[in-house]
Amino acid sequence: MTAARSLAHLATFVNGRGFRSEERSESGLPIVRIRQLVDPEAAVDFFDGPVEERHRVNNGDLIFSWSGTLATRLWDRGPAALNQHLFNVHPDPGVDKVWLRWAIESLLPTFRGMMHGSAMTHITNEMLRQVKIALPSIEEQRRLAEFLDDQVGRLDRAERAYTWLSDLHNERIDALIWSFLRPNPDSSMKQSSHTQMRRQLIKMVRPATWSDGDAVTAFRNGQVIARSERRADGYTEASSQQSQAQGVEAGDLVIHGLDGFAGAIGTSESDGVCSPAYHVCQVRDGDADFYGRLLRLMAVNGYLSLYGGSSRERAVDFRNWSSFSQTPIPVVSVEQQSHIGEMIRALRPLGVKIAQLQSLLDERKQALVTAAISGHLDITTARAVA
Repeated sequence: MTAARSLAHLATFVNGRGFRSEERSESGLPIVRIRQLVDPEAAVDFFDGPVEERHRVNNGDLIFSWSGTLATRLWDRGPAALNQHLFNVHPDPGVDKVWLRWAIESLLPTFRGMMHGSAMTHITNEMLRQVKIALPSIEEQRRLAEFLDDQVGRLDRAERAYTWLSDLHNERIDALIWSFLRPNPDSSMKQSSHTQMRRQLIKMVRPATWSDGDAVTAFRNGQVIARSERRADGYTEASSQQSQAQGVEAGDLVIHGLDGFAGAIGTSESDGVCSPAYHVCQVRDGDADFYGRLLRLMAVNGYLSLYGGSSRERAVDFRNWSSFSQTPIPVVSVEQQSHIGEMIRALRPLGVKIAQLQSLLDERKQALVTAAISGHLDITTARAVA
């Protein structure tokens, strides 16, 4: 290998542009943010104005998230516009793009270490100049890229196989809950027996401070848990700028007032504290797990948006409990609630095991990438990892 070179001398890092809420539209180029980078199924905003060529993204471009969640992807979802906090990385001559993607991945722990304990929550140009990596020949770069594409792909397929069974059971639960709803939210609530949400849920008031316990977060996949126990990102920050908090107990039904529309609703698995932007509730007479899944399903399918205010483009504000609690929800017998609630609870041990396996796979991926890129793994003799 040649002498180590800084990342800043291996490529040009072009930052995206900021898109104001009033610039977003219902058509045009999709806007790529960090969420779309890490989640192929995440909803997108659009921009139908002029976009500079340097802010355009096309298939095959190397995108690097440099703020908050650090991640890289080779873009494969068509023409788009690049948001700020994302780099479009253009390799210099003699640098293979796929190899560079894995080289950056191998250095993410280094960047996180540089950010930890400092005021920085993002990668700076100075960090790009400081962090160095050995550059092999272009032929060796391509061999390493091919090897890592294959091996990491095997691990990704193994992870999807682990989650398939859980997904199947969750689809069955959602289908049962859908039997209490109708495709049209207006006609559904008039044709079926219903009641206002406030008649089934009691909003709890537990004043607290952030020093009283772990921060509990409602994630968009419906999990509500202490952030310290969560293996990945995937939430909207609601507490960093606020001094007040409220108490949460395991078993409470938690609704994120700003992110609930996207699925951040569920039953808490942890005791702790959360932002005042959340509604922390208990069920009057019924099953909290059932209501958590019911409300989340209604939210992600647009039902609850009829009873919330608009806080920003393509988002819904549920923070006003006085109006939001008047949302009509179907009346379901306690026996039916309990049956579905038991199905949800029976899946939790499987979910824990899947999370553990995902964590191990993530560690394995990072170790594999780091060893291959650093030259500590002989890829000509390495055996398949999965």
